[in-house]
Parts: sequence; C-alpha cells; structure tokens
Amino acid sequence: MANPQIDLPFCLMWANENWSRRWDGSDDDLLIAQDYRAEDDEALVDCFAGYLKDPRYIHFDGRPILMVYRPGTIPDAPAAFVRWRGMFQNRHGLNPLFVMGQAFGDENPDLFGLDGAIEFPPHKVVSGCSLLNDEVKVFDNDFSGQIYDYGEVVDASLAQPQTPFPLIRTAAPSWDNDARRQGKGLVLHGSTPELYERWLGGLIEQAQTRTFFGDPVVCINAWNEWAEGAYLEPDQHFGSAYLNATARACTGSSRNHSQSRLLLIGHDAFPAGAQRLLLETGRTLKHCFGADIQFILLGDGTLLDEYRTVAPTEVLTNDTSTTTARLRHLRKQGFQSAIVNSAASSAIAADLAEAGIGFTFLIHELPALLRSRNLTGPMEKACALARHIVVPAESVAKKADFGTRQKSADSASGALHFGGLFRTGTTDDPKADGVQPIGPDHHERRLCRPAQRLSISSCNSGARWMARHIVYGWVTLIAH
Repeated sequence: MANPQIDLPFCLMWANENWSRRWDGSDDDLLIAQDYRAEDDEALVDCFAGYLKDPRYIHFDGRPILMVYRPGTIPDAPAAFVRWRGMFQNRHGLNPLFVMGQAFGDENPDLFGLDGAIEFPPHKVVSGCSLLNDEVKVFDNDFSGQIYDYGEVVDASLAQPQTPFPLIRTAAPSWDNDARRQGKGLVLHGSTPELYERWLGGLIEQAQTRTFFGDPVVCINAWNEWAEGAYLEPDQHFGSAYLNATARACTGSSRNHSQSRLLLIGHDAFPAGAQRLLLETGRTLKHCFGADIQFILLGDGTLLDEYRTVAPTEVLTNDTSTTTARLRHLRKQGFQSAIVNSAASSAIAADLAEAGIGFTFLIHELPALLRSRNLTGPMEKACALARHIVVPAESVAKKADFGTRQKSADSASGALHFGGLFRTGTTDDPKADGVQPIGPDHHERRLCRPAQRLSISSCNSGARWMARHIVYGWVTLIAH
C-alpha cells in the first residue's frame, strides 16, 4: 500500500478465527480471541475500505471482492453482513462482493446472505474420500491424524457438479499440517507435479464455462504455506516442478499436445552449440512435456543419427517448391507450429509461411557473426514472418537493428523477446553455484520468462541444462 508503483493486483481474505498456537482456529492454546463487537463495526469497515479503494484491488463485475474465511463463527451472520454492506455503501460508496471460504462444514453462501464462495482445500474436498492410515507406514506410533490419497482427492474434486451459487474452485499442490498439530494432522499423501497439473488444469478448463461473475477464476492454496505442506515455491526435492506444472496448466500446453504437433528446425547436424541445443530441446519437449515433435534439418552432419534417436528427422533440400509441398503435408498431419533455431536456418521461413505454419525464431548469433556469414538479409526476412523473435539480450537487438520492434511478453505478432545471458562454471550440476546470471537483468530469472540463454563451454552438459530451462518459456510463446 505504501508503494503504489508496485503493480501487483491483490484482494483480502479476513481470517476471522481465534489465533491459537496450533493455527487451527480452535479454543485450545488460545493466544488472541476473535471477538465481534458492534462498537468495532465502523473501524472494521473503514480498515477494509482503505484497501478496497486501492486501484490495484481485484474487482469482479465492477465490484471489489472481500473474502471471509469463517462466516459461521459470526453471531447472527446474515444480519451482520446486511449491516456491514450498508456501512460500506454509506461511508465509502462501496458495494463489495462478500465471498465465504468453504470450510468447517459451511459451504452455502446463501445461508449467510453472501454473494459467493471459494474452496479452501483440504476442507470439503476430502469428504467421501477413503482414509489411507492402514496402508501407510507411519513412524509416529501415536499418530491419530487423517491420511488421504492425493490422487483420489483430485478425482473427487474434478467430478464435483456445478453449484447453484458463484464458486471459485481451488487446487492445492499438497497438504500436511502435522507440523502444527503434532500427530493429529491431515495429510494429502502421494502428491506429484503431474497429479497437481491435472487438478489445476481440469479446474481451469471447467472455469471457462463455470465463471465467477463473468470471469473464469481458479485459486491455488498456497504459494508458501510451508508449515502446512502447501506451497508452490521451489524446494530441494522437486525444484521448480510445481511451478512448471502451473505454467503448463495455465497455458494449456499439455492439453494441446494431442491437437498440435511441433517442428524443430535447424540448419544442419554438425556437432556444434546450436545443433546440440536443438537436440536437447527436442529431448526436453518429449520427456518433460510429452510433446509430439519432428526435426527438420537443412543439411546433414555427424549428429544426424543422434537426432533420429530422439524423434523423426528429415533433411530438406534447397528446392523451394519441394520444401513448401513437404511442409504443407506436415501441416495437414497436425504440425501447426515450429521453432526455427538460429539465423542460419532463416532460409526456410518463407516456406513455413507459405505452408501456414507459424514459428518462433531463435537468434543465437551475435551481430558480428551475422554480418560475416551474410545472414542479416535472410534473418530480417524471417523476422518479418515470425510470430515471436527471441534474441540473447536487448543490447544484441540494438546492435542488430531491431529498433522498430517493441519488447513484449504478450502474444502480439512478431513480438521481440529478450532472453537474458547466463554463464556456466566447470560443473555439470545445473544446481551448482557455477551457473549464474550476468548482465543488468540478472534478477529477472522467473517462471515462464520468454527464454533464457546460456553461454556454454561444455556443449553436451551445457546444452542439456540450457534446453531444460528455456523450453518452458518457448512452450508459453507457442501456445499463444
């Protein structure tokens, strides 16, 4: 609030429960009680109003959303919300959407005079699911908590029918609050990034038709609830797998694999950096995304057999009519998108456009090399036809005279994206301290940035590390 320049949309959920040592809202080990006094109403409404008036506050149907975790604990809740609505309107000219958390058996907002509800797993979603306590080996002999199968919870959640009231569906990457309840916690056992992706992706798909006041909305519980085992932040075991699963679910890339296939295009199979990068990109797309890919090379080389062990590989001639005809045939087979790897592959751009195959253009070469190899002209023609263009850094774009194109993280045609530069140390371990970003944008390594570029000294291990880190961003571009 004190820094309006931070462009971060937000909304509030009032955690209106007792503050206890166990963080479960109970009356045991009470630290601060949640009281409801009529003399506090004005201060309560005024406090919320200060946030609801912020221009970054999230609205639906033109109204700010205010969530209340446990309306069932509010004495005479329907009358209280009528009173608070009037105070918001009379004192601040606000008409908030009151939304309840579905928890502790309270699920229907109509009973409290509220506008809608939001799921708060594991509340509600474990109802009807079988306990796994007898099937799991627990080292705490005094454990008396509840253990549920995460996969069964996912299935149950996705099978729930549409409610008669507006509802925001919610997925949880995992859950285990035994750290706070010591032998009496609730555990969702067996979570994997794949199961979580299926849950989140399924809710996103349902939200397209089950909108919340006109908008498709899905929530995730949570970003960093470490003490309850519900977090998206990277950890030592899974790394960024849950974040990458979130990206795939949000972009729909996993759902689109069966509908769209991808061409990976390189200039030849010579054992050098760009060629190995394309090879490892293909491996990553297959192993991490399950993508259906095919390599198209404009020349052969000693890596040709290795390419063919990863995916079907063709070497196309320079005969434009033959190349275009072959690409048209591939498009009919479902290859609607392509990645053109390096400016040296620019010659195929016109054939792709003629065949109706959109492509993302990756330019690895620096300006001096572009000029010495006479690649500037073909590269500029390819840029004019590309959906997206990825270059190593803004400084490279300036030297290569990309000044007329605007930096964009969206899906506008021909958008220019800056990859960032990375250097590698002597180790092959991608988690080692030897891999560090360099340059002014070093702090911008984030989920699904358009691409990341690695300056490599070891082609095999470096290309593999690089491919695994940049493919997620490319899939986002291709999906758009």
